[in-house]
Amino acid sequence: MPGLLSAGELGRERLEALLAAAAGYRAGMGRRHPDAVVALAFYADSLRTRVGFDVAAARLGARTTTVHAERQGPAMWAPERLEDAVRSIGPWCDALCLRHPEASASRRAAAVSAAPVINCGNGDDEHPTQAVVDLFALQTLTGRLDGLRVAVVGDLHAMRSAHSLVLALAAFEDVFVRAIAPAGLELPAAYAGEVRLEATTELRVDDVDVIYVAGLPAETRTGVLSREQQARYRITPEVAHATVLCPLPRVDEIDPAVDALPQAAYFEQSALGLYARMAVLDAVLSG
Repeated sequence: MPGLLSAGELGRERLEALLAAAAGYRAGMGRRHPDAVVALAFYADSLRTRVGFDVAAARLGARTTTVHAERQGPAMWAPERLEDAVRSIGPWCDALCLRHPEASASRRAAAVSAAPVINCGNGDDEHPTQAVVDLFALQTLTGRLDGLRVAVVGDLHAMRSAHSLVLALAAFEDVFVRAIAPAGLELPAAYAGEVRLEATTELRVDDVDVIYVAGLPAETRTGVLSREQQARYRITPEVAHATVLCPLPRVDEIDPAVDALPQAAYFEQSALGLYARMAVLDAVLSG
C-alpha cells in the first residue's frame, strides 16, 4: 500500500484486506519486517497513536525513530519547513507516520517524501488510521460492518476521527449513520461520502447498534459551550443501550459509570488498535 492519506481512498477491498491482516496479528502473527525503520514524526501531541505505532512497529520486528517537534533554534526566525524535514528523513526510513496540526500537512509531506506517508491525524481534517482501528473494533465486537446503524456524537465539524470513520463506513452496504452534533458543529458534507446519513441536534441513540463518541470540547468554532450544553450530549448509563466506542481520550463526554456496563467497549477498542496499526504498517512496508 503506497501510504495512507485519507480513509476515503481505501475502498472496501483494501479495508477488508487490512481487517483480515489485523485479525491475523491478533491471532499471533508477527515479525514480518525485521530490517525496517519507521519514522514517527509527531508535530502534535499524541498518546495512543504515537505509542500504538511504536509498539506496532516493534511487534513487526521494525525499529522506530521519533521526531518530537519542529526544528527551531535561536538563530532561526521560523521553524524548519515540514517539506525540508521530510526531504531529509524520508530517504533514511521505510515509512513515515505523520501527525501535524495543519490540515494540508500529510499531502504536502507525501508530495516530497521518499518514504510512504501514513497520516496519523492532520489538523481537524482526517485520522484514517483511527478509522481502520474503529472498523476493526466494529467488526470484532458486532460481527459485521454491512447493515450497521451507528450514532456518531460530538463536535462533528472539527473531530477528524469522525470524518474518517464516516468516509470508511461508506465503503460498506446498507450502513446508517446518525450524525448528532450541536447546531453549527455538524458534519461537513465533504466527509459524508455515500453513507446513508441523518443529521440531528438531539441525542437519539435508542435505535442504533453502536454509539461512537467523537468528543465535544468546551471551545468550538461557534464559541464556548456551557456545561449544560455539553451535558445534553453526554453518554450516561441511562442512554448507553448500544455498544459504546470512543477514540479516546474522553474528558467527560462519557460518564465514568458507563465503564461498568458490558456495552462499554472503548478500552477494548483501544487494545484492538494495536493489531489494526500493525496491519497498516505491514501493508505500507510491504509496498
